[in-house]
Amino acid sequence: MTTRRQYLAIYSEYNGNEQTGFHASWYWDGTYFDHRPDAIARGFKNRGSDDFNVGVLDCHTGRLVAIDWMHERVDDDPVVLAEVNEALGLPQGTR
Repeated sequence: MTTRRQYLAIYSEYNGNEQTGFHASWYWDGTYFDHRPDAIARGFKNRGSDDFNVGVLDCHTGRLVAIDWMHERVDDDPVVLAEVNEALGLPQGTR
């Protein structure tokens, strides 16, 4: 059985400084896409550049399973994914 995926155009901004550290703020426009190219097109439209990520969503759990840049994996660390899930208002924990 294959897991169905959806895609999100997600954006981040880093705030802070070297003394106190940096923190990422994550957000999205609430739109789910069935195809990666559609999420990429939305990211270009909203950002005006390639300065965004593609969130890969497991449709069964409703949670991110990876953060990509275009077609390249950027992060799949569970701690990072949990932080981004929370920031985007996606489901937390396990089902």
